[in-house]
Amino acid sequence: MRLVAPPRLLLVSCVFTLALGGACHESPESSYASYEEARRAGAVERGWIPSLVPAGALNIREKHELDTNEVWGVFDFADADVEALQKQLRPLAKGFLLGRTIGSGGVSWWPASLRGSLTETVLNDGALAFFTGSDGFFAVVDWKLRRCYFWHKRSWAVQPGS
Repeated sequence: MRLVAPPRLLLVSCVFTLALGGACHESPESSYASYEEARRAGAVERGWIPSLVPAGALNIREKHELDTNEVWGVFDFADADVEALQKQLRPLAKGFLLGRTIGSGGVSWWPASLRGSLTETVLNDGALAFFTGSDGFFAVVDWKLRRCYFWHKRSWAVQPGS
């Protein structure tokens, strides 16, 4: 005797399988009032908050893609943290950046000037400075506003002298 599943059962099974498959693509977004809060939550240990973020950082936001390990984040810093931040950063050559796409991770707080391909206009603006950190993260700092945007993309490996 051969058993045949009723059409309704097949439909429910297919919908469940698709829903489960879609749930595997995770892009958590988190906010922390301070670096200490992010550290206590485990975001620093898991690598979502890079080492370039100073201990006094405030208003930290980050989003990461578990599938690709891409990360986008932002934090504010005080005058007292400028020296610590500068020690963590190495300037990036404009030639390395021109035409590259940072992306935005789909977050509303990522600046429009950093969405899409980086242009000469953005790179020569003067308000923003582009850097890399020691752990593979990249950063754009607005020294005047005391705000730093950071991201991580595996495809953006930096060679010495870049």
